[in-house]
Amino acid sequence: MSTSSWHVRQRTSEYGCEVAVTATCAPGGDPEAWFHRIAECLRASNAQVIQERIWADGEAMPKLEQLRLAAYGDRHDGIAPTWIGPGPGGSTGDVHIAILAVKGSTAPQRLGADVRVITTGSRRIIAIAGLATADPNELFLMLGHRLAGAGAQPRHLVRTWLWAADILAMYDSLNRNRTAWFRATGLVETDGRVVHMPASTAVGVQPRSGRLVVDAIAVVDDQPVTGVDAAGNQRSAFAYGSAFARAITYTSWGGSTVSISGTAAINAEGRTMHAGDTDAQIRRALINLRAVMHQHGCFDSDLVQVMAYCRDPGVAARWEQVPEAQDWPSLTIIADICRPDLAFEIEAAAWPLYGQGRRSCTSPP
Repeated sequence: MSTSSWHVRQRTSEYGCEVAVTATCAPGGDPEAWFHRIAECLRASNAQVIQERIWADGEAMPKLEQLRLAAYGDRHDGIAPTWIGPGPGGSTGDVHIAILAVKGSTAPQRLGADVRVITTGSRRIIAIAGLATADPNELFLMLGHRLAGAGAQPRHLVRTWLWAADILAMYDSLNRNRTAWFRATGLVETDGRVVHMPASTAVGVQPRSGRLVVDAIAVVDDQPVTGVDAAGNQRSAFAYGSAFARAITYTSWGGSTVSISGTAAINAEGRTMHAGDTDAQIRRALINLRAVMHQHGCFDSDLVQVMAYCRDPGVAARWEQVPEAQDWPSLTIIADICRPDLAFEIEAAAWPLYGQGRRSCTSPP
């Protein structure tokens, strides 16, 4: 059975403050209290939202939207969160909220209805929220247009999330169009050499704003962005037709961030492991995730946001029995995975060395 959870991670540096909120309101809980507590947390840090996603049943979204607007007040900048309904495997009735907020020398600048930009000195972070279409080819052209409008280029992308209404039917087309766009923009050379690819997750859910929605983060900075195409126990996904880095390291307001792509029970040859065995797939995905974490000097105490994607509530129940589901700042999302023989996928963001000087709050409202 689902339980409510509340996790806040916060860090500061000479550049500003960074806050990550990961919260679940279980059925029977009070989401209004969650939104008010988030607003209080943001005000206490004088932080502004730069990325926000809310997963909930579609019929609950209008009421949740009202509660959110009433609670946020001065923390609301007019850009809606990315609203995401559960995948076709069913629903647990939970409301999940994931927020990244920052306090820099200036407040985030709003560009249109779906882009935020925050700048301090030479560093500029661009967050694109809920960019929607039904056409995979159009999606990446739209993404490039938003980046250009914010003074960035595709090479500045560090992270993308692709929310698709039917990932199993759409994934091949998504991969073809993404690779074609990467080639057209110089991220992949004509000879197939990878110049740069962002970390990425692509899962099957029900986006509120369209059949296909992208969230993205780009960083324009003097500090280098480092991506690894092959990491931990897995080779490059590009070797089997999917264009993303296993992980990306970049500098954000509070320091270094390691963003790890959606990771599943896939071996070094790109083949699915333990088909039909949910528990084994969960264990293998965690082994693969930790291998990438450790390669980047990150440990469990450095995790700040974790998303576990489960094919149906039965898989979610199995995941929530493992210690990591209880200990990590994680959300359990019902979603189709990109292969029909995969039941589980997990992604993570970590702040290296964060665990040595943690400021966190884990108790629910």
